[in-house]
Amino acid sequence: MSNSKAEILERIIDEIPEKFDTSEGSFFKDLETPVAIELEKTYQKGDEILDNAFVTTAEEEHLISRGADFGVIINPASYAKCIVHVKGSAGAIFQVAHKVASETIIFENLVKIEFQSSDFDCTLDNTTNTVNSVAHGLQNKSVIQFTGTLPAELSTGLDYYVIARTDDTFQISLSEGGTPIAFSTVGATVQISPITLWKEAEVQAVSGGLSGNVPIGTITKFPVTLPAITDVYNFVASTGGLPAEDLEEFRQRTLAKIQDKGSSGNIADYKNWTLEVDGVGAVRVRPLTNDADATENGHVQLVIVGTDFLTADPTLCDAVELIIGGVDQYDEDRLAPIGADINCKGAEEVAIDIYFDNISFTGDWTLAIVPLIEAAVKEYFAEIALEIKSNTHNLDVNYPKMNNIMFDIPEITGYDELLLNSGVLTIEIENDQVPVLGTVTKSV
Repeated sequence: MSNSKAEILERIIDEIPEKFDTSEGSFFKDLETPVAIELEKTYQKGDEILDNAFVTTAEEEHLISRGADFGVIINPASYAKCIVHVKGSAGAIFQVAHKVASETIIFENLVKIEFQSSDFDCTLDNTTNTVNSVAHGLQNKSVIQFTGTLPAELSTGLDYYVIARTDDTFQISLSEGGTPIAFSTVGATVQISPITLWKEAEVQAVSGGLSGNVPIGTITKFPVTLPAITDVYNFVASTGGLPAEDLEEFRQRTLAKIQDKGSSGNIADYKNWTLEVDGVGAVRVRPLTNDADATENGHVQLVIVGTDFLTADPTLCDAVELIIGGVDQYDEDRLAPIGADINCKGAEEVAIDIYFDNISFTGDWTLAIVPLIEAAVKEYFAEIALEIKSNTHNLDVNYPKMNNIMFDIPEITGYDELLLNSGVLTIEIENDQVPVLGTVTKSV
């Protein structure tokens, strides 16, 4: 039975005796219309409450609450981190929560960094042309001056750049990254005065997700000017940013937890336990075999991919082993049954190189077409990666499917031939493998 305003009003009017006028504009019609409106709202609210009571139909907020009722917690986005080099004057402080940025992502400092201002002693070694000072804390490109009794090659009041640094030694140059200065003598009672220093700092993206993973050399800005801090640069890429768990994936995981019975350490248990670890996107559970390819009793192998559907890094595998297997067999917090040995590894990546012969397209190849191809193919590969959850079959990179993907990109108007890994073929993906996109190239 429908519960729209019009149909509710019609049912109410039908109950009024015929001797009364119920036409448009009549007393009874005007009296009952507001009632029908409010009843419609009540029915709508009732439907909403009913939908949100079930995992299969609940909206986000209510789905997360329903999952929590069964001990299933949605995995949040993780935050990218990296080490940056920060330049500041002697005495400057790079405080916790001070911010640096790439063109699109802001990062904040995690640990307070002080730029030393006091002089400290050092010794000079004229056999290696190094300055020696235990745990000196200086980074390459830092600017220092010397005081004391110096060799003839050095002068007080002159700026020198740190180069070739180690934890306890460094060399000096008259220019940034220049030729090291050689000493004829070692001098005596030599002190270093910091002028401008580079320090390492660990920073974390302020927002979670893949967008925080930025390449080398892109963290170069300060959203807000910082006192005596002038430059920043990342010599390593930021990593570790992963998206929050997809809502539909969380729904399926919650349903699996509800519907899969038992907690004896069966396949369903290991799947649920593994998928509850932050960063795991899919898992395949199988008995672990020995070198003779014979099953070892009590040994369980978990083959996982991350939420980015690429192979999991060793840190994530270690976390899975610790959470499920505990520190040892006697760990009361372990999830696995006594006697079960847990081995977790990332799925093996199979690179798929794509080559087009005589492709025609509209737009710039590098800036427009390649990103469109990458996005479409990665979406397909993510579907394949999810099939690692199946313990029954392989799923290959299908050649006709790849052709269809290319034809679905409007900017690609045609090509003579598509090659996958130099062949016109479907690429076989084994049980413990996951496809990843390799190169995307075309004929000249």
